[in-house]
Amino acid sequence: MQGMTGYWWQCDNCGYTQRTSPEGLSVASYILDVIFASEWDQSKLSHPCSTCGKGRLRITYDYEGTDYRLSVTHMVGLDDPSNLQMLWETKERNDPKPWFDFHYLKGRNARNLNRTPAFFREDLKRLFQEYQRICGGGPFP
Repeated sequence: MQGMTGYWWQCDNCGYTQRTSPEGLSVASYILDVIFASEWDQSKLSHPCSTCGKGRLRITYDYEGTDYRLSVTHMVGLDDPSNLQMLWETKERNDPKPWFDFHYLKGRNARNLNRTPAFFREDLKRLFQEYQRICGGGPFP
């Protein structure tokens, strides 16, 4: 949706958009109450589109300062919900290659998702290990 800011749910087939999850939660609340609470159950990252019936609704956002619109395909994080550091695997609609983006949530303030997180080396290593454990794939360099 042109002019939309922040984070929203968008169908990867028809482009239908909505601000809240199908359960009525904001993106920040959904991350904490559903994805984090389910121990990063990746099946919770998409929902069937009720508009076209073919696509999947995914958390979507515009990558700041670019024309890239990214949709989340995988999400993992560390174990502190008060300062939740995360790695998101995303894709751009017209590019099948995965993008990796880092985010954090401090409380339920979605604005923190737009701030660059800082990691200790050990935490970054743990984050990559969690990604491998939950999402599969080979080791990161």
